[in-house]
Amino acid sequence: MTACWPADWNLGDDAYLGYVDVFHQIHCLDNLRRAAHYEHYFRDLYGDEGPTNLYWWHVSHCVDTLLQNIMCNADVSVVTYNWVGDQENGYPDFRMNKKCRDFDKVVEWAKEHYVDSEHPRHLSRPKGNLKYSAR
Repeated sequence: MTACWPADWNLGDDAYLGYVDVFHQIHCLDNLRRAAHYEHYFRDLYGDEGPTNLYWWHVSHCVDTLLQNIMCNADVSVVTYNWVGDQENGYPDFRMNKKCRDFDKVVEWAKEHYVDSEHPRHLSRPKGNLKYSAR
């Protein structure tokens, strides 16, 4: 079942809880960056015992999320190689023209449609306000 906002918020019958996935992906990339620099970000928090199973589950979840995104949006740009200086082997040229979305517009749209509330995990399921997901 897909979660809806409570009816008394007057957001309509089709107001579902959700957010744009790119922000989750950015969160996951930041999570992996922090994990790569564990000593700096988490050593004081977890001490000598190391992180909890929940920490590692979160890291694993983020790897899976980013892998799904990379595979689902497979970039088929071709990375060519160049001869550089006196190197014996070709060197990959990662400078490619990419067709990108306007990220500022995505952020703007998300802000325009943002509902100011506590995090959705803290909302209770309202009685009589359920919609079934098509999944």
